[in-house]
Amino acid sequence: MKKIAAALLVSAAVLLTACSASDSSDKNKASDEIQKKLDGILSSDGELLTGELENKTIKFLSTWDINPDATGKSVPLELALFQQKYGGNIETKIVSS
Repeated sequence: MKKIAAALLVSAAVLLTACSASDSSDKNKASDEIQKKLDGILSSDGELLTGELENKTIKFLSTWDINPDATGKSVPLELALFQQKYGGNIETKIVSS
């Protein structure tokens, strides 16, 4: 009985270690893909607006915040493009559902 319990404990530890290792690599991979897409969009200036925006603040009405926070949520591609290309920002207004 002790051997079975020890074997289960070891296998659980191995599974948890393997799961935590793949999560960080998946996040890094997703972040790299987003950055590559953003670089591609920024390099193709022909399709994007040129000049200066009159109002660089967009009011975003939603039940959730689009801006990244301390939980490690990545910046959406569209928001990153708006911030980098046009110097804009998003002002989130939380509304009740």
